[in-house]
Amino acid sequence: MLGAAAALIVQDRLYLRKHRPTAHERAHGILEVLEKDIEWPTLSFFVFLFIVVGAAVETGLIASVASGVSTLITTVSTAFSLSDAGTLIFAAILICLVLSAFIDNIPYVAVSIPLIHQLIPTLPGETEVLWWALALGACLGGNATVVGASANVTTVGLAEKDGVRISFLQYAKFAAPIATLTVVVSSIFLVGFVLLGPKTIHFVTWPLAVPLVGYDYLKGRRLLKNA
Repeated sequence: MLGAAAALIVQDRLYLRKHRPTAHERAHGILEVLEKDIEWPTLSFFVFLFIVVGAAVETGLIASVASGVSTLITTVSTAFSLSDAGTLIFAAILICLVLSAFIDNIPYVAVSIPLIHQLIPTLPGETEVLWWALALGACLGGNATVVGASANVTTVGLAEKDGVRISFLQYAKFAAPIATLTVVVSSIFLVGFVLLGPKTIHFVTWPLAVPLVGYDYLKGRRLLKNA
């Protein structure tokens, strides 16, 4: 934050050396930018978030949560007689896809990284899938609800400033089906990652991904031409 403020001051000084400020610029100078245009609450949120996460790691809270999650996974695995692959799939979908829809993705990822580090030694098989699940869950699962991602909260807040109120249910009605579809596709990828192995699943998914990206690109170009 200090670096950003210093950059603004330097840029302002350099600009004033070569340009005569207009009346609008005088009324909306650097102090106006620092006070109203910068999202200080959001920046402060990130600062204190990582302080809290660091404290949770140092005090052993993350280790306690990891132990509880590990016990839950073991209990479910024993109750349903899951194989090693089944246990790993359950862990990936539970931890990184289901919960991410209801927990903001930034604190979720910040907490999950040390949590997964603690869980990996207790789980069998190709535990790299947990990192994939975390990435997919945070990016896609968080789209289901307003509180699932910081970008969602920010966007709804900006819309409300402009007089457009989007309720939790209104957002979820539109976004949840899309997020569910992407999470289902991601779950299929994770299951394939565990059962087929990383090399095989990458070999299978790339030929599917390239045509989809190409179709999306061509569709976007057509929309731009028609606009």
